[in-house]
Amino acid sequence: MRDDKPSATAYLIARSTYLLSRDPALGYLVPEQSAELSRWFIETQCRFRKSLDAITNFQPIAHALERLTIPGIRLHYALRKRYLEEVARDSLRRGTRQIVVIGAGFDTLALRLSLEFKETAFFEIDHPATQREKKRVIENHQMISDNLHFVALDIAHRNLEESLLAQTSYSPRAQTLFIAEGVLMYLSLAEVNLIFQFIREHSGRFESRFAFTFVEMQEDGRIGFRKSSPVKLLVRRR
Repeated sequence: MRDDKPSATAYLIARSTYLLSRDPALGYLVPEQSAELSRWFIETQCRFRKSLDAITNFQPIAHALERLTIPGIRLHYALRKRYLEEVARDSLRRGTRQIVVIGAGFDTLALRLSLEFKETAFFEIDHPATQREKKRVIENHQMISDNLHFVALDIAHRNLEESLLAQTSYSPRAQTLFIAEGVLMYLSLAEVNLIFQFIREHSGRFESRFAFTFVEMQEDGRIGFRKSSPVKLLVRRR
């Protein structure tokens, strides 16, 4: 991604979430508030401002494009988000006092839970350009809460010790849930190891948890979805 532009992937996931929320068969998988927040984020892209209300007319085209690239990918996004929310809510019931989302993008989980669980500290860690746009949108809608903290981090130049530990609101001894959704495949092995090391050394040692997604290695040695189409190469180039 460009240093001065929000992540294209963040917009992609937000659009997929909103589209799925309007799907007659699968829309129930997307929480209503998540769909509305996703709508706000994609409205910031000029080309969607006037056409968003008619986006349901795009459903047949979206289904066709999905079949040509990665069949089932929108359902995959929804199910993994639903599972991670279940993990987060279970952790909160078990006494978790902090939730840290690494590479948050335009995901809505921390934002929604911070409004519900006022005594828990939530931290969103992301690239400055994407985070700046996200903060602008939720501040314009007056939905930001005091227990939601934004930590700007370009992981290529700084690590969690330099950024998260600098936050006075972060407690390195508290029971914490770390979440990394759709992030680790973009990092080097050394960068992934640093995240695990940080969690071991700077969070409640025996109570903290780390929930993350990963992409499996294919037979040709590349990472990716097994049922992806060669057309996906065009998407990757874009």
